[in-house]
Amino acid sequence: MNSSARIPSKQTAKMLRITQNLQIGKRRIPVTHQARLVMGMVRRFCYSTDQQVIARHLDSVNGLSPAGQEYLARELLPHAARAWEDICSPKGRLRFEHDHYMKIWAMTGPALEADFILLDEAQDTNPVLEEVFLAQDAQRVCVGDPAQQIYAWRDAHDVMTGFPSEHLQLTQSFRFGPAIATVANRWLRHAESDMRLTGCGPATSRVGPVPDPTAVLCRGNADAMAEVMAYQDLGVPVAVTGGGRILLGIATAAQDLQAGRRTSHQELFLFNSWGDVQEYVEHDKAGQDLKAIVNLVDKYGPERIIVAVERLSEEKDAKAVVSTAHKAKGREWDSVRIGPGFDPPLDAEDGVQLMLEPEEARLIYVAVTRARHRLDPAGIAWLDAYEQSMARTYGTIAGPPMLQLSLTRQLRLPASPISQFIAAHLPDTVASSATT
Repeated sequence: MNSSARIPSKQTAKMLRITQNLQIGKRRIPVTHQARLVMGMVRRFCYSTDQQVIARHLDSVNGLSPAGQEYLARELLPHAARAWEDICSPKGRLRFEHDHYMKIWAMTGPALEADFILLDEAQDTNPVLEEVFLAQDAQRVCVGDPAQQIYAWRDAHDVMTGFPSEHLQLTQSFRFGPAIATVANRWLRHAESDMRLTGCGPATSRVGPVPDPTAVLCRGNADAMAEVMAYQDLGVPVAVTGGGRILLGIATAAQDLQAGRRTSHQELFLFNSWGDVQEYVEHDKAGQDLKAIVNLVDKYGPERIIVAVERLSEEKDAKAVVSTAHKAKGREWDSVRIGPGFDPPLDAEDGVQLMLEPEEARLIYVAVTRARHRLDPAGIAWLDAYEQSMARTYGTIAGPPMLQLSLTRQLRLPASPISQFIAAHLPDTVASSATT
């Protein structure tokens, strides 16, 4: 087993006997990209409860139609099976990673000899770990905050909500005081949580404009980079949580495509030109997650973005830190401004107010609870207007009454009728909620 050396995609392709480029319609997939996609299939398989690699483990490939995606999955599946066989072999040559030994261990059906088993961050648990946890005979204790579940898009599950158990809520936060807790509780309601926080931290904490925040939290990478460039234009040393690697890669790929060169970028390798990318995000729903970044490149140009990334400071030397809300999870700052990207839910065609998705409310809840002393809710100032619109339409600021929600959404609420019924008729398991 190779547990250390990183292997170039070209070498991985050779090991997996991927020898020819793959043509799907007008799109050509080089052997190196096929190898990357195969290893991505193995990675998603490791997160799942499946017993073998299957077609649905292929990540979505930008620029492919559903039929093309299905064809690609069938073509790559034998290589993915071969990769997993190599990984499981003591003589295997592919890189052996943490996800691999976790999956191999889980597939043995382990029985943990313990009086109780504690699962931390239970609101975002990989299915493979969830299956191991739920199969144990010992007392099971979950610790986490369902309102901070923000990785469902990566197939993570919330083990706690809807699970038959006694829920012990830790509702006192010593990070911030009552003013910030009030804002957090508004978002908890929209996140379909029945928990409410008590701010037991600094009584001087306040909510309002903060001209010089320690941190600015944005919805996505493109929003964060726009903030970075605004700071740099003012001569303020600024850092980005996690660095600017993602945007640097996109900008470099855009530079290549604009110059008529192909790119090896994992999300853009199928496109022949930057115009193809622009058309894709404009007319294909599958490309909407790239739209903000494409718009950023079109507005500032790839060269300026590359320079901005190169000028980033280390956090210890920065006057301000810019982060996405996802990367801010688990962190805290003295003062926080909510930046751009958290847009009110409106119908794209007629501008009609839509109901806020719980997933988005949870992400905003995570963002507002990062502040210790001062919170500037500038990027979510639309909340008042949204709640007024919901009240006019449904008679409640949080949207439809609970009984009008689907069973799936009711299961997220311990106080809902369906959750109460399940709790009364199934065995108990202990669960605890905590804000981190």
